[in-house]
Amino acid sequence: MKKILALLLTVFLSINAQQKLKPVGNDVHDFGKITKGSVVKHTFQLKNISNQTITIERVQSSCGCTAALISKKVLKPNQIAKITAEFNSQGFQGFQEKHIYVYEKNNPNPIYTLTIKANVYVELEVVPMYMVFDNAIVGVDKQSILQIINRTDKKVRILKIENPYENLQLKIDKNELMPGDFATIQGTFTPNVSGLIRGSFTIYTDASQKKIEIKFYSNVKDKL
Repeated sequence: MKKILALLLTVFLSINAQQKLKPVGNDVHDFGKITKGSVVKHTFQLKNISNQTITIERVQSSCGCTAALISKKVLKPNQIAKITAEFNSQGFQGFQEKHIYVYEKNNPNPIYTLTIKANVYVELEVVPMYMVFDNAIVGVDKQSILQIINRTDKKVRILKIENPYENLQLKIDKNELMPGDFATIQGTFTPNVSGLIRGSFTIYTDASQKKIEIKFYSNVKDKL
């Protein structure tokens, strides 16, 4: 019984907290279809519908990919605050849903939750998303491959591959991709130190998705 009462109290407090603020417009925004790597913004408006002044301590997003800024933190009754949410789609693909939580001063629970959605469209899909060199040994060549698939309805050209690592050699089998076509990139990594190695290289194209950053990883062991 105590657990049920505690749950009901929590629900009541949550509903009561939500009633302090009311959106001017919607509290959910769908960016629709966006290209991977693009940065999109939307500004929400929240109105203080209580009869007391509300002090907002912070706004916090559910993901580091989303930044949230509030225009004013002290809201008198009927005043409106603007909250701008900025979503960076780099590193994401497919349907995404992120939340922005609004916290009142001296309250550990959010008093309002805003939501943004997006369908991140990948013009050039990388499969797998990372280049991994498993079980590498210092001084010994290790190979890995990945594919770049053209998901557009137009021909795409690979302009160049920017690779800052002397011990990572990259070869691509073709530079022009017709719709649905793919290119294979073969990587040869010759580690010179042991441990977990991380890095990235960049592919430049003439598509709307101008560049693709591809990360690589290797867990390198010393020679026996």
